Amino acid sequence: MKKLSCIILEDEEELLLHLAKYVGRVDFLELFATFQSPTEALSFLSTNPVDLIFLDLQMPNEEIDGIAFMNILDDNYHYILVTAHQQFALQSYEFNVIDYLHKPYSYERFLKATHKARREIKKSNHDVSDNYSYIKAGKIFQKVKLSEICWFESHKNLIRVFTEHDEITFWMTMEDLMSQLPENQFLRVHRSFIVSIDKINLIHEDYVIVNRNNTEKSIRIGDTFRGGLNRMMEGRVLRSLK
Repeated sequence: MKKLSCIILEDEEELLLHLAKYVGRVDFLELFATFQSPTEALSFLSTNPVDLIFLDLQMPNEEIDGIAFMNILDDNYHYILVTAHQQFALQSYEFNVIDYLHKPYSYERFLKATHKARREIKKSNHDVSDNYSYIKAGKIFQKVKLSEICWFESHKNLIRVFTEHDEITFWMTMEDLMSQLPENQFLRVHRSFIVSIDKINLIHEDYVIVNRNNTEKSIRIGDTFRGGLNRMMEGRVLRSLK
């Protein structure tokens, strides 16, 4: 995998230099720039997008804090938050926050966060031209675009995949299948069903409605998999603030 481009936004110079030193010791990170000013960082990112931002949440001498900074940027950025104040953690996880470093933190803890970032960004940065898989059906390998898959349905180890245009049957366990699918694109909602998150139109207490070429498929939610569905919905539900 190519190096992850990153910047650091930290208003305290000593802590910024300490973090930059840590970044320099990781061979898969490439530090583009460091900033003590959120305004300067935003200006830089307008023409120099990066994969990862190391972000201090509290910057008392600046007009913009870390939460406001993330609100201004679009949803394509990923963050490792660095702060001495844990009370902001819950609010910050509304964004693409990969990990949370509580000051002071060790190099070991920093390294754990960066390895997690590499895994998460690799999952989310699938190039459109590479967003496909081959399914072995009998003696042939059929190319399937992941974006066109609506759901997988199993009967024991016989699996049928329903795409927008085709239906393909192949042999595999659901466990093996789920382990090879991108976690940010597919969700297992029942022992016999894996659905495309993008194709879910409605979520009921007991079932989900999945769209396939303007035809709706009702799929029951298994009790074992309800927790995964709830985690997927975290941060995506619009709620009243009053």
